[in-house]
Amino acid sequence: MPIPRPLCQCRVCREAREKGYPFRRTGPSLFLHDQNLLIDTPADIAAQFNREGIHTLKNIMLRLRDGL
Repeated sequence: MPIPRPLCQCRVCREAREKGYPFRRTGPSLFLHDQNLLIDTPADIAAQFNREGIHTLKNIMLRLRDGL
């Protein structure tokens, strides 16, 4: 779950807004550099790629929810 959560005013979310990275967390994903493979992707994947300096993506694996 990304932190800070929208509209949340708990201590953890307030601290993440004030201090930024590494207190600010994005959604879960896994990038395998040797395979150039992204496994799963949150909505904020662009910010993660920019932060980590990833400029190329060749393969992606997604799990689709039932009914989508």
